[in-house]
Amino acid sequence: MTMHIYAERKGYKLEHTKVRLSHDKIHAGDCEQYEAETGMIDQIQAEISITVT
Repeated sequence: MTMHIYAERKGYKLEHTKVRLSHDKIHAGDCEQYEAETGMIDQIQAEISITVT
């Protein structure tokens, strides 16, 4: 929705939009940004691609 509004304001015609999500559970100790050393945390990655004219 946000991409559609932005493209409309810029005068772009959106031809195709694709969003791909992936989800993993990782050990907290393997994540540098997480203070706890035990337990599991969610890691969600998004890949967004658009085709405009």
